Amino acid sequence: MKTLKVAAKELNIDSSTLRKFAIKHGIPMERIRDATTGNQQACAFNSDSFKKLQEARENLGFSAENKIQSIPETSGVFYFIHLIPEFDRRRVKLGFTSDVRGRFQSHRCSAPTMEIADTWACKREWESAAIAAITNIDGVKQLGAEVFEFPDVDIALERANMFFHFFEQDISALPEDE
Repeated sequence: MKTLKVAAKELNIDSSTLRKFAIKHGIPMERIRDATTGNQQACAFNSDSFKKLQEARENLGFSAENKIQSIPETSGVFYFIHLIPEFDRRRVKLGFTSDVRGRFQSHRCSAPTMEIADTWACKREWESAAIAAITNIDGVKQLGAEVFEFPDVDIALERANMFFHFFEQDISALPEDE
C-alpha cells in the first residue's frame, strides 16, 4: 500500500495533481490510517491501483521523470467537427491534434453535442495548408480560431478528402517534369 504522498514522489508529480489524475481515470484509492501517516487518515493505492496509475501515465506519454516522452511532432490527426449540429451543421471546427481523445474531450466542454464528421492521418506541418485548402470556398466565414461557417459543408468535406488523398499517394507515382 502506497500513500498518495509516496506514490506522487515515486512518479515525480505533485500529490494533488496525482489525486485528480487518479479520479479522472477511475483509479481507486483507499483510505488508510497507520503509523506511516502519523495515525491520520490518508489516501493510498494498493499495488494494482498503483500499477494502473503508472500504465495510464505511460499510455499518455509520460515517463517516470514526469516528462512527456518524445512523440513524433509530425504524427497526428486532422479533424473536421460539426460543433453544434442541432443548431447549424455549417459551423465547423478544423484542426490538428496528436492527442485525439484529450482534444475531443476538451471540445466537448464547450460543444457537448459536437459530431466528428471525419478525421485523417496528418503531419503537423500540413495543418495550415489543409485549413487553407478546405476553406478556399466563396462565402466561407471565419468565426473564430479554426472555426468556420461553410455555405455548403459537403463541398468542404469533399475538399478535405481530396487534400488528404493527395498526400496519401506515393510520391514516386507522380509524373516527372519533362
